[in-house]
Amino acid sequence: MRYPSVLGYAPGIVIFLGFGGFLLADPAPTDPGRLALVVGGYWYLTLMGITLFGPRWMVRGEALTILMRAYARVGLLGRLRGRIAVGLWGWQGLTRPQVSGGLAVFIILMLGTGSFDGVNETFLWMGFLGINPLEFPGRSAVITQNLVGMLLANLALISVFAACLALGERLAGTRRPTTEAIRLFAPSLLPIALAYHIAHYLTVLLVDGQYVISLADRSAEHRRRPVGTGGFSRDHRIPEYTCNSQTDLADAGRRGGDRPCDCDFAGSCGGGAWTWQQLAGHTGASAVGGVHDRVHVFRALVAGLPQRGLNPVAQKCKNILQ
Repeated sequence: MRYPSVLGYAPGIVIFLGFGGFLLADPAPTDPGRLALVVGGYWYLTLMGITLFGPRWMVRGEALTILMRAYARVGLLGRLRGRIAVGLWGWQGLTRPQVSGGLAVFIILMLGTGSFDGVNETFLWMGFLGINPLEFPGRSAVITQNLVGMLLANLALISVFAACLALGERLAGTRRPTTEAIRLFAPSLLPIALAYHIAHYLTVLLVDGQYVISLADRSAEHRRRPVGTGGFSRDHRIPEYTCNSQTDLADAGRRGGDRPCDCDFAGSCGGGAWTWQQLAGHTGASAVGGVHDRVHVFRALVAGLPQRGLNPVAQKCKNILQ
């Protein structure tokens, strides 16, 4: 069956937003049973798409393939005139054709979803929802708010991006249509989206990745006991290293500028951030628990915060919990 050209990248966009909604709004996206159900359903969906439409589905409807192919545009390796070529970062943007309108929207959504991922657990967002972050009721209480917030954040980014391009075209006197300008300049957002993506999930790799190591270790030694945080690293330098790495990655992606807002920060150290999940991983508390886990996380690490150089949010937390 021929893939309907009228669909364009619409299936991939819908699936990508579904992934984003699951990660940002689901009460327990890393629960093994729930995750297995979602991954299994996605596997069947992809199999059905390939069976019906062939390889065309992979480059139009399979969200992860579209995501990785978009990131490949900023890579060193690529294809030029049918051959493998090497160049500096960004060279493919000068040699490859303009992206389609659907792919341009997908690229903007990559940045918009990642940006909201850096906001939805901050004190700013909790305050906007009227929730005391020190008495957080759990992710199940903000499912709708996070889904609506993610969609509005993406719509706002598309609108602002289009408005800035339209104004720039008018000031430059090029009179290029806004839709064409979006297709031309959307790939310029890829380095920012990639840096935010890496910075966001660095803590997942460092903290949740230890579960994988522990499970592999338990399987190898045939030990039958629950996997807890007993074997987790609690080196006090890890949050600092993670903070600095997140900051450097975000700054590299957007080439300097204001302080990055990609961290789901609860407390700040030297311009970086400690995420809820990261702090919980180093103190044995639940990353999605209620007030007792949150306060336990802060009190366990508040003594390690520096005496000076804290931002107002971190200083307020320290004053409350000391």
